[in-house]
Amino acid sequence: MAEEASSAADVAAAGSSSTMRKRLTVDTKADTKRAASVAPAGSSQEADEAEAPASPYPHFQIGTPFAVRCSRFDQLVEKSAISQSQFWGFANLFLLSCVYYLFTNPLIRLYDRGDLFDPSLARMMFDDFFFVMFMWLKLFLWAFLAHFMLLGYFRGYYPLAVLRVLQHTAQGMCIGYAITMSIVKDWPMVPTAFCTMVSVTHFMKMHSYIETNLRYAELKGTQQECPDFPDNVTLRNFAHYMMCPVLVYEPKYPEGPGFRLSYFLLKIVSMAGIMAVLYLLITTYIIPVVMQSDKLPFFETIVKLIFPFLYAVILFFFLLFECLLNIFAEVVNFGDREFYHDWWNSTSWDEFARKWNRPVHEFLLRHVYLESRYRHKFNKGWAAATTFLFSALLHEMILAVCFRFIRLYMFGLMLLQIPLIALGRFHKGKQLGNWIVWGGLLFGVPLLATCYSREWRRLDASGAAHTRLY
Repeated sequence: MAEEASSAADVAAAGSSSTMRKRLTVDTKADTKRAASVAPAGSSQEADEAEAPASPYPHFQIGTPFAVRCSRFDQLVEKSAISQSQFWGFANLFLLSCVYYLFTNPLIRLYDRGDLFDPSLARMMFDDFFFVMFMWLKLFLWAFLAHFMLLGYFRGYYPLAVLRVLQHTAQGMCIGYAITMSIVKDWPMVPTAFCTMVSVTHFMKMHSYIETNLRYAELKGTQQECPDFPDNVTLRNFAHYMMCPVLVYEPKYPEGPGFRLSYFLLKIVSMAGIMAVLYLLITTYIIPVVMQSDKLPFFETIVKLIFPFLYAVILFFFLLFECLLNIFAEVVNFGDREFYHDWWNSTSWDEFARKWNRPVHEFLLRHVYLESRYRHKFNKGWAAATTFLFSALLHEMILAVCFRFIRLYMFGLMLLQIPLIALGRFHKGKQLGNWIVWGGLLFGVPLLATCYSREWRRLDASGAAHTRLY
């Protein structure tokens, strides 16, 4: 506590000194206008966003402000959308079908092949397991450099230019170290993807923490100042932020009802069950087709993968947003569990991008789109294009590390969304638009899987493949 009080006092002194005022420029009127009007090109705020309570930090929280909310498919909460819907029985049917599949698939496999499941994927998943978990811990601790670098700047140890160099070097090294270890250790696809995505997550958290607090320092002493700054710049506050299932920093987040052991355990059981069903689905219907993709006709491979990948995407969505993120939220008593909106009702691709993954959307909005608009003076079109480019490059980077080759299939397909969004204005809000979005999801994922798997099989057959897919 003494260290935190000292840190806060140092930051307060820095924030109120003439040196800090010389370093940073305050433009209150411009910030107010930005907060009121800025949104990604081609997008509009949903009705529930418009009715959300005002953020205590209007100069930063441009999207939906954090509030106490539950996720829409959380059947363990009476106030959730599915619990109050007339269609809650379909959610029960989905869960029951997962349980049914969990028992019947091994039995059918036992009759047909003489074993209960394929253990090859499990061996790949747990390849070098303890070192991978150690990597997770190292990447988590590495992210704490963001706090100490910012604290050093506020204490006057170095100027802003040096902080920028340290910041981007540390963020880049976070991703670079994960990629390097994946290649050096020759990990297969699953642990490689895990470590790379963890490093990207920490990269985003580090960036948001530094940029947000620098903005609070700019606004110190103005009508828009953050009421919690600089008392928030403490090690305890940063550790809490690192545990919260968010990618954008704020000094305080709404609190939940407290830790509920029964809720926590049920989420653990749900996650284990969904992972088991997903495992059986992948080993039964996806991997056998992928391993033969170089011998099958291109279109036939896509057709065979459409429904398996559809169910896999839905199961992965439920696993990540309903189970895993709610588990982390329960541990730290994080109150805003609305990690997604009704993406299944999207009628355009920009709407889908906003609703599918809210934590990533909020990061891209605040730290890519808005920073491009108001720090680098891009117009709306270029800022939107930059946001898509940044997202596409991150996705392609993860796939390139997993497969150990670069083919830009994912990159190209994501950039294709830019003209599709422009065309989407003609069917936005219409049933035709929803048909188009679902059609793209049905066809796009197996298309990418076919392109990458055929390329990997070709390299594997020639002895040039540098990773183990299965």
